[in-house]
Formats: sequence, structure tokens, C-alpha cells
Amino acid sequence: MARPRRDLEGHLRVKVPTTLTILHLDAILARFQAEHPRLSLDVVLADRPLNPVEEGFDLAVTVFPAFFSNVFDEPLCPLRRMVCASPAYLASRGMPKHPRDLAGHDILNFLPTGPIWTFESNRGPIGVEVAPKLSANDSQVLLAAAREGNGIVLLPSYVATPALRSGELTEVLTGFSLPDILIKALVPTNRVQIPRVQALVSTLRNSLGQTSPWEQPG
Repeated sequence: MARPRRDLEGHLRVKVPTTLTILHLDAILARFQAEHPRLSLDVVLADRPLNPVEEGFDLAVTVFPAFFSNVFDEPLCPLRRMVCASPAYLASRGMPKHPRDLAGHDILNFLPTGPIWTFESNRGPIGVEVAPKLSANDSQVLLAAAREGNGIVLLPSYVATPALRSGELTEVLTGFSLPDILIKALVPTNRVQIPRVQALVSTLRNSLGQTSPWEQPG
């Protein structure tokens, strides 16, 4: 997308994921509006696939691999995920050695992505259907449950990393990686050339790349 102008004005209606926004995008959006004070914003938090054309958004940030006609996909940043549990849970229930071992564990599952967890191995992909003890459509609910020792959870790294660094969670199944998913912006094709839309896409891509909250914890 073309380099946007800084003298922008008008209105933007934007859909963003809930937890990602609370942890990171809220500050990015606030700085963007401070840099362009003649812009007004409607920011809608939602954790579901949606078609920005049908629902009247200028831009939708998503991690879901959905594609829509008359919508341009703009990659923003890869997102690493990891499987975690509390040390207390693992001491009580044992450390799973293989994805198939998840059948014998309590599972905390992100509802919108479904009950199939797919892992990568040197022999190819491994798909496991889990039976959740808890399902939720918000990662913070799952994080709190995992901290309390209620089960094994699959979380985006930007959610899990602080708890891993503090020792509240431990990463499990480290020999079986999870495919990265892509954070992307969905822009209706009839909005792609609008300078204020271009400016927001550019800001999101540059800011997410600089902060990198989804990298592996050190």
C-alpha cells in the first residue's frame, strides 16, 4: 500500500481482537489518533471472523484465516502460539510427552478456533481433537484458569509470555511446534486507496513489527 500522507482527516471504523487490543493495539491506536488529530475513530472489539464489507468496517484486524471476496488481505505480523500449564498442574497430573497425551489431561480451549489442535513434527502434522474442561472466547479467561492450575492451555505468545517469565506457567510439548498464524488487516477493496486507511495499515504493521510481543520468551 502506498505511503500515506500525514495531513489526514475523516472517520475510520475499525474492528480489532479483544485481548490483543487491550494489551497492545489500544496504545497503537491512541498514538495514531494523536498523530492525526483530525481523524475520528470507531473501534469495535470482537473475537470472531467477520466480513468488513458486510459489517461496514474500513479495516478489520484478525488472526482468523478467513478470506472474503472484495476484501484485500494485508499481512501485519506472524503470531507464535504455545501450549502451557502451571507448575502445580504438571506436578499433579504429569508432563505430556506427545500431543496424543492431551487426551488424558484437562484442556482449556479458545472457543472460536475449535477443538482441533494441530502440531508440527519431523514426521508431519499431528492433529488432536481435545475435550475441553473449559472453553472461552477470550484468552484472558483461559490464562487465569491456567494460572490457577485448572488445565493445559494453548495461548498466543503475547498472552502467555509474561506468565512464562514469572514462572506462573511452563511451556509443554516443546518438541512439537504449532504452526504460526498471521495477524492481518482485512480492507474492503473500495477502501484500499483511501489515505487514512493506508495510514492506519502502515502504522499497525510498523508498530507490531517493532514491539514484537509474540516472540519466544527469553
